[in-house]
Amino acid sequence: MAYIRRWVGGIFALVVTVLLSACGSQEVKFDHHINTPVLYTPQPGYVSAQQDPFSLEEFAANSQLQGDEDQHTERLIKYVASRFKKPEVLIEKIVLTAKKYAQPGFPTVDDIIAIIAVESTFNTNAHYRGSWGLMQIEAKSHRNKAAGERLTSIDTNIRIGTSVLTEYYETTHSVSGAITAYNVGIGSYLKGRRNNKYLSKVNRERALLADL
Repeated sequence: MAYIRRWVGGIFALVVTVLLSACGSQEVKFDHHINTPVLYTPQPGYVSAQQDPFSLEEFAANSQLQGDEDQHTERLIKYVASRFKKPEVLIEKIVLTAKKYAQPGFPTVDDIIAIIAVESTFNTNAHYRGSWGLMQIEAKSHRNKAAGERLTSIDTNIRIGTSVLTEYYETTHSVSGAITAYNVGIGSYLKGRRNNKYLSKVNRERALLADL
């Protein structure tokens, strides 16, 4: 009997699957009175609880955006590798890590890559006056974020640098303010210190990357 019940259950599941794939705009419901699945045709104005919330147009638009983003990423990797004479495999890791920590508003991938270009020219072991790595993280100023971390690690360096940029953006409410504060320090920036030469360099890199 158990075998027969399993066999009947399998046939039942197959029937439901076939009905689901063939019903088009109809739905399959189970009628408990006749103990079998039946096709149900929605009336005008009826919205199925199972209806896909995304239209085909939205799906196509999202796919196009994703495709454009992927193409930009590929162009970005090739451009940076060629310009700075670095292995593509290294630049790919840097760019993908930047994508991992980028923010919707600021800093974007291009913002992060532009700052790396100015700060270290993609030298992961760059070191200058207590600042380390791709984004030249100053261990003393950011000891709360850098404690126990290896600042020359690509992931660690970009994660901390992006976090700092995000905080500065939230404080200054300005992209140019966040970039400048990243160079002169947030305390000095709030006291009025500026470095227009640094800001111009980063903005130039941002413009070049945006055109890819």
